[in-house]
Amino acid sequence: MKKRLIIALLSLMVAAVLFPGSALAEDLDDCMTIEMRGPLDDPLHGFAYVPGDVIKWEVDFTCGDYQELVNIGVTDEEGDKTLLFSHLAPGEKMTATLTHTVTQDDALAGSIEKDFTFSASTHEFSDEEITATRSYTLPASPLYVTVEATNPPSNGPQYVFGETINWKVTVKNVGLANLNDILISDHLSGASWLIETLAPDGSMTHDFPYTVPYDVIIHSGDAKFEAVITARSSDYPSSGLSGRVTDTQYLTTTPAKLTFNLGEGTLDSQTGGSITIDANVGETIKAPGAPTLDGHTFKYWEGSQLQAGEEFVVEGDHDYTAIYEKNADPTPNGDDDGDDNGDGGSGDAEDGSTPKTGDTAPIAALALLAGAALISISMTARRSRTRI
Repeated sequence: MKKRLIIALLSLMVAAVLFPGSALAEDLDDCMTIEMRGPLDDPLHGFAYVPGDVIKWEVDFTCGDYQELVNIGVTDEEGDKTLLFSHLAPGEKMTATLTHTVTQDDALAGSIEKDFTFSASTHEFSDEEITATRSYTLPASPLYVTVEATNPPSNGPQYVFGETINWKVTVKNVGLANLNDILISDHLSGASWLIETLAPDGSMTHDFPYTVPYDVIIHSGDAKFEAVITARSSDYPSSGLSGRVTDTQYLTTTPAKLTFNLGEGTLDSQTGGSITIDANVGETIKAPGAPTLDGHTFKYWEGSQLQAGEEFVVEGDHDYTAIYEKNADPTPNGDDDGDDNGDGGSGDAEDGSTPKTGDTAPIAALALLAGAALISISMTARRSRTRI
């Protein structure tokens, strides 16, 4: 008798090892594969689920290979149990859909704490359940927030340098309590918007304009509006809401051709003709250096009076022309009695500061006449004294 009992116990032990499904597992995951997908939809009203939204999940149940499972169900965090399937044969797979409707309490709490506890039994242990739990934390809010770019790009599907993207943010209170100190801050533009009070079913809109700079086009290729949102409810002092909404618009460069006409000048071993620079609108580049021209001095590049090597922002296709100024003729320096200018006078005679050399004879004659007159006056004076 003892021998038979020992053999029976050994048989049960071997069966438990070779066929684990024949014993009651400690966790449902040991005898069933549970694959849960969801939420199947993102929030419809901005950054969080709002009261009335229905959140859906899909769950695939695949029974293990060794024994049938019965009474497969799910229990929510409130203790309500729902029967999903009466049985699953070994290897069989079935799919169930689970839902949760967002409540006002969820919204004011700022999040949804959702626990799904799955359970099942075996024929051998039908009075005992084995379980497995899946948990989710999802954003919830009484704020309906959306953002959209209201002005399309002027030319094509992408914005370019200098264009303004106008993002319109819409805020609506879909809850049952007043919302206060709703602050929406955009990191891209640095702008913010404060709503002191928003009553239930109230809504407001605000524009966030942003002018596209060149460096953002080059470094990221897109402009991402990302508004951080915070709020509270004076009706529920313990409430604190937060979240964010985003919208991304794509950017592109606009090519431009710049032509610098040399005239008759020379630059970098090129004489005459023109130099072409390919750039992008909004890009900062340097103008070419100063070309040279015999007997002239380069002044600037006509078109916007660019100096040689000056940095400037490209605004589009543009032609520039080198402007030169003729050098003044050199002024010769004459000797003391020189005749360098060929007319007998000095080189400075034309400005009247120094008389030309050819004018000295009349001046000398005048001096002689003046001297003779003085001598004559002196002799007359002496005769007069003699007569007295």
